[in-house]
Amino acid sequence: MANDPRIVLETLEHAFADNAMPAVPVDCDDGRATIVLLMEPASELPDRMPRQTPSGRWTLRTLSEADRDRLYRQWLASHALVTVKEAFAVAPALRAVTLVVLRRDTNPFGEPIVEPLYVGTFARERFERLDFAREDVLDALFYADEVRVRAKGKARRLEPLDLRDEPELAALVDRVRTALARGEA
Repeated sequence: MANDPRIVLETLEHAFADNAMPAVPVDCDDGRATIVLLMEPASELPDRMPRQTPSGRWTLRTLSEADRDRLYRQWLASHALVTVKEAFAVAPALRAVTLVVLRRDTNPFGEPIVEPLYVGTFARERFERLDFAREDVLDALFYADEVRVRAKGKARRLEPLDLRDEPELAALVDRVRTALARGEA
């Protein structure tokens, strides 16, 4: 049966099982799946990156704060777009995917911190036109429908979304935080 929620959720869960960043389908209704992508914090990125000097020698350069923020946005966007692409590939009757990206970390007590960084909905018809060969393909994340994202400062550092007026999203974040605290995710 096309888009039977149970079958779609099981199919997506199986497809995401080997992903580098955990992705969890949480809902499927009327041809639209909601997927939570759990991203590591920026502290997981390297502090230094290789670069070639003008003389042609290779060296390790310490990343500036702006470079680190840009690298984190690219890291998030690449995992997000691949997750959406995989969802459409394994569930061909899906018409849309809403992606919720949460950054997970821990506080000094080892308790989970879960912060929503991005929400966006991708319609299949439009997503299928995405040219993954383009240099700016990662910007597609910000052209989705119903995008909610906060970027701060000149470096456009991703900041947690304000959920005061979004009770459904706040409840989802709480569910994920609880699951992480129990060791379920």
